[in-house]
Amino acid sequence: MRKAILLAAWALLATLVVPGRADAGNGDVKDGLPSYRERAILALTNACRQDPQGYRDTYLGTKRILLAKNFPPVAPLHFSTALARAARAHSRDMARTPCFQHDSCDGTDIWTRIRRYYTEGGSMGENIAYGYASPLDVVNGWLPDKGPADGTITLGFVFDAVGVAGAGLLFFSNCSR
Repeated sequence: MRKAILLAAWALLATLVVPGRADAGNGDVKDGLPSYRERAILALTNACRQDPQGYRDTYLGTKRILLAKNFPPVAPLHFSTALARAARAHSRDMARTPCFQHDSCDGTDIWTRIRRYYTEGGSMGENIAYGYASPLDVVNGWLPDKGPADGTITLGFVFDAVGVAGAGLLFFSNCSR
């Protein structure tokens, strides 16, 4: 029950944060993006970014990861429709082909693939995951055991998108500006 209340509180908090750009948002559904699972991953990722130790204590039950010295709180990610379209298209491509890689299944490199949808400047990063049962399992699967290895949690990314396709196939992309 406590986990459900915390998740709901984080989801509500994520919807109240004002994004830096007019076309950025916090995951409010528009034109079918994001889905419930995609939005849940955004909310959980932001919960971990904004309070890594609280997230760890609530969802992981271990004190060995997300240590304060390695994971200070950072700002939440804002939803990007353009990145969501790129994420969803790649998830569907991986589900149909099947391939499981950062580059497109036809061999197009990751950056060219994302830039077809997202033309803003800035650095980009991506996580992919397959076979997880829930959004919580996906976010927990991306967490590093030691140190700030996963840029989703630690780097200065600002925009975020998640694409889901097929049974358990997920694609995650984010971008900083």
